[in-house]
Amino acid sequence: MKARVTAQTINSRRLLLRPLLAEDAAALFAIYGDEESTRFWPGLPLADRAEAQAMVRADLRLQAAEEAAYWSLVLVSSGRMIGRISLFHIDGTQRRAELGFAMHGKFRRKGYMREALQALLETCFTDFKLQRMEADVDPENHASLTLLRGLGFREEGRPSGRWQKAGQRRDSLFLGLLKSEWQRLKAL
Repeated sequence: MKARVTAQTINSRRLLLRPLLAEDAAALFAIYGDEESTRFWPGLPLADRAEAQAMVRADLRLQAAEEAAYWSLVLVSSGRMIGRISLFHIDGTQRRAELGFAMHGKFRRKGYMREALQALLETCFTDFKLQRMEADVDPENHASLTLLRGLGFREEGRPSGRWQKAGQRRDSLFLGLLKSEWQRLKAL
C-alpha cells in the first residue's frame, strides 16, 4: 500500500496544526526573517515580506502536487501562528518522509513544538500509514536534537560538509524513527 500525505488539520491540547495558507507569509517572515531562528537553517534569513510570500507560493505549489505538506502551528488561545512544520522528500512507496520545523523565538522552550510533533507523528504513522520519519539536523542545534531524541529519533549518520552556510561547510546529523519504535515508546 502506498502512503499518501496531505496537510490536514490536527488538534492538540494547546495548538491547532492547520495547512499552510497564503496569508501566513507575514508570520513566516517573523520566523524566517530572524537571524537566530535561521541559525541552523541552510538558507539565509529572509530579507523582506516579498521573499516570505514567494516562499509560501512555492510551498503551496509543492503541497498541491503532493510533493510536500506544510502545517502552520497556531495557538488555540489566541489564534496566533507561532511556527511551522513541514514534511518533504515524501516517498509514498517506501512510506517515509523527512521532517522540518521552525518556531518563533518568543515561543521556544514552552513545549509547543514537542506537543505539535507528537500530534503530527501520530497522524503520520496512523492516518498517513508512514513507516519511517527522518530528520536532517545541524550537529550544533542542540535544542532540536534533544527534542527529536526525546521523541524517539535515533542518530543514523553524520555526513560532513553537507550544507554551506555563510561561506562555511556544515555537517548534518541524520536521524530516523520507525513506526514500530514510536509505538513501543508510546506503550511505555
